[in-house]
Amino acid sequence: MNVYEGYETLEFVREGGVLTIALNRPGNLNMINGPMHTELSRVFFEVAMDRDVNAVVLTGRGRAFSAGGDLDWISGLSPAEFEQCFAEGKRIVQGLLNLPQPIVVAINGHSMGLATTIALLCDVAYAATGSLLGDPHVLVGMVPGDGATLVWPALVGMGRAKYHLMSGAPMASERAAEIGLVVGCLDPAEVLTAATALATKFAQLPPQGIRGTKKVLNSMLSHASSTTIDLALSLEQRSTEAQEHKDAIAAFRAGLRGSRAPETADAHR
Repeated sequence: MNVYEGYETLEFVREGGVLTIALNRPGNLNMINGPMHTELSRVFFEVAMDRDVNAVVLTGRGRAFSAGGDLDWISGLSPAEFEQCFAEGKRIVQGLLNLPQPIVVAINGHSMGLATTIALLCDVAYAATGSLLGDPHVLVGMVPGDGATLVWPALVGMGRAKYHLMSGAPMASERAAEIGLVVGCLDPAEVLTAATALATKFAQLPPQGIRGTKKVLNSMLSHASSTTIDLALSLEQRSTEAQEHKDAIAAFRAGLRGSRAPETADAHR
């Protein structure tokens, strides 16, 4: 049952003070299309104003957390629609960084691109075993302007961030847990349970203490965002106008991989 009005691609379940938000396009591997992108740009601001929510869980329905941006949607955007998309992207980052309630993500399957950034901007991330996390923007000739260049270095250091963001190489969830990209790697049947249990624990703590602690910790990311997000988004916008991006999108949609991320072994870097 949806407890928030006007959402088509997000599902909401409230249990006590814990609100679970699920990306709900399972038939499309929860790929982020126009409606979902718009909804993600406003949902965290709405949750922030909800006095009945003390903690949040974010997950995906079906077998993937999210396959990232929907290429059919991206390839069909007009210049004006791209402008709106970039404005929404900034709001997604700001909404997560400024959300006062603690948010725990259950990455229940593969996660790519913007979806991975959203997951990593949450306060605590659990991932399912056997899943891959990555950001393949560069493989379609794009700059990741959606916050990836902000949060990856904060979690795993600049060196690993550069490797994965500049190559597009995915990372196995087991490796992600080893190096701190996520805090735990669990059986797929247990990942949502663990995230919900932690969110419930957070919800039961005195709110001023946990929210204040989060605010201080996120202030470092917010400060970095204030100096980088506009640059990242402007470079992403410029990259979408290049012919190489259009050619790469066409190749991906045709099932071709002219430029591929290093495979199996690199998922363990």
